[in-house]
Amino acid sequence: MWLCTRYGFFSVVRGNDRISPGKVMVRARKAGHLRNLQGRFAELRDVPLKTSSTTDYPCRLVVDREVWARIGAELAADIDYTNFKNAAGDELAGDSDYSEFLHEVWWKGMQLLQRSEE
Repeated sequence: MWLCTRYGFFSVVRGNDRISPGKVMVRARKAGHLRNLQGRFAELRDVPLKTSSTTDYPCRLVVDREVWARIGAELAADIDYTNFKNAAGDELAGDSDYSEFLHEVWWKGMQLLQRSEE
């Protein structure tokens, strides 16, 4: 699952064979995005942030599935904005790379819409 949030961009997967079946890996390309998530959710604050220079998502948290399910529900419940890109920009002021990424995703979505109307 890819997740664009006001805290950053995450890829959440089951993990590899070394990860318990009851856990998921919350992966990010920027450690700051995971730290933002840890700052928002107390149950993540003691989860060690692991890094690796040999993967496409170098920053990871390994989390119990149940914990992640609750966090996902809270992320959904926290929606209090009318424009996601603006809310993410406000939350992550100074992270122009993420803002640019969100605008590119938005534009690609517009291209899908335009092509579906052809």
